[in-house]
Amino acid sequence: MTRDTTLAAACLRSALVACALHCASSGAPSTFDAQMHHWELKDELGLAGLPVGVAPVAPSLPPAGKLFVGLSAYRDVRCGRTVFDVFTKATHPELIVVGVVDQVAPSDRGCVEVYCALAKERLGKADCPHRDQIRVKRVDFRDARGPTLARYYQQQLIRGEEYCLQMDAHSLVNPAFDEQLREQLRQTRNENAVLTTYVQDIADMGHPIGADHEIPHLCKTMVGEGGLPRNQQAIEAAALRSPKLTPLWGAGLSFSKCHAELRVPYDPHLPQIFDGEEFSRALRLFTHGYDMYTPSRGIVFHDYRHKLMQGQGNQVPWSFQPPPEEGARKAAEQEASNKRLRTLFRMPGASGEALGAFGLGPARTFEQFVQFSGVDPRTQKTSEGDQCGDVKWVPFEAAKMIAVPGAVPAAAAGLPAPPAAKLAAPSVARAPALRGRDRAVARPAAAAATATPAPMAVAGAATAGTAAAAGTAAAGVTVSAAAAVATVAPATRGGKPRLAKELLLHGKLLALAAAGMLFFVGPGRKMMLRRLKQWNPDDRLTN
Repeated sequence: MTRDTTLAAACLRSALVACALHCASSGAPSTFDAQMHHWELKDELGLAGLPVGVAPVAPSLPPAGKLFVGLSAYRDVRCGRTVFDVFTKATHPELIVVGVVDQVAPSDRGCVEVYCALAKERLGKADCPHRDQIRVKRVDFRDARGPTLARYYQQQLIRGEEYCLQMDAHSLVNPAFDEQLREQLRQTRNENAVLTTYVQDIADMGHPIGADHEIPHLCKTMVGEGGLPRNQQAIEAAALRSPKLTPLWGAGLSFSKCHAELRVPYDPHLPQIFDGEEFSRALRLFTHGYDMYTPSRGIVFHDYRHKLMQGQGNQVPWSFQPPPEEGARKAAEQEASNKRLRTLFRMPGASGEALGAFGLGPARTFEQFVQFSGVDPRTQKTSEGDQCGDVKWVPFEAAKMIAVPGAVPAAAAGLPAPPAAKLAAPSVARAPALRGRDRAVARPAAAAATATPAPMAVAGAATAGTAAAAGTAAAGVTVSAAAAVATVAPATRGGKPRLAKELLLHGKLLALAAAGMLFFVGPGRKMMLRRLKQWNPDDRLTN
């Protein structure tokens, strides 16, 4: 094909994608119907049909409980902007505690330094308000080993707070985000709930996508680097009446009671790990008795396109190329970490080492998680969408949960000593390529006829096997795309029954569409930019 023919084909395909996305968002008929999956949501919490007396432990949500906000930053001036947003938008800033792991070079502007400068510039306060509510662990960037070790250090900064929020150090939040997160937690009806997803772009803050408040929803996986399981990009869930139970966890938003952070500490023995981080945390949280939920509204937003603090300091990506000798060390560390994760995942090629406090929990089993998530790392079986609809909550014996420990001291964890050699300064930041994402609108239908039992503190052991098996045949999930198209009416807005849709567009088509966006102007171009924004599964270029 000639260059002109190729360009014309790209423009045509991008126009078709724009049309399909517009039709999907407006409820109008779409020519892509034959490529859609549909999921009917009737039971977001996964509690319908459980025996009487079997339900999660009802949450205790003290309104005066302190909120710990954990941020792990890698040479990122935007961290200070995030801290500023947290304190100025909280309903109760006096109850906020921020813990920052600041991985910086000597010449970098530190997170607290940037926050204090913003407070002086924008609020006229030279005394750096709330400075005594910020805890910082400063790490030389040459000793950085990836997100798992940084977030382990982040957990060490927790000091008895009631609620814990983890988000990326280049995020913004809604006004009254603290009250909104607590309300979302209340709606789960579960003391062990963890709100999590891949959050939306900061461009969507204050501008919900669609009238139905479309929210990123994690439910699909893929095989990542080293053969390890990882999340796929999020689909969209719309018109959720409450948070939605999901088997997966995302690092860009994790909100829970702090006992989840203390019971399930990050494994500090996983340097250089990106793929496998999130799936391992989902597995460990689940087996410790915790449940992940997609929030029904956007509360935290991510600066995917580096719009914040442009030209005001360092924004260095993690994925720079070290010198050869350091590259060999980094590769060796990553391979050792891959083998350790294969031990956790029971995969071939595992190290077989004892994982101790960083292994599975006693409340639920590995096999139950395989059934619940649809993912089996042993055979590299991935979840392709069966868990995107209704999934059933898996009961367990509450007495099996371990006692809430204190934070594990770094010395007791046997952390590796910092290397003697130092990494060279990273090269110029490489801009991430625009990547498309699956689009699915999960719309709840009429309420299920089965009444949901009231939450109780007892989870019956005799029912655990039955409920786990039920998770493999979640009610309301349509697996066949063709059958869904044949039996399901187009989505509608308002109070009528609504359904989930997923556009299964090929990655190359989305890449061509991204290039073709340059030829759109006005509302069409803006729509395309919003619909094809990155909800990045690992965010490795911006951490």
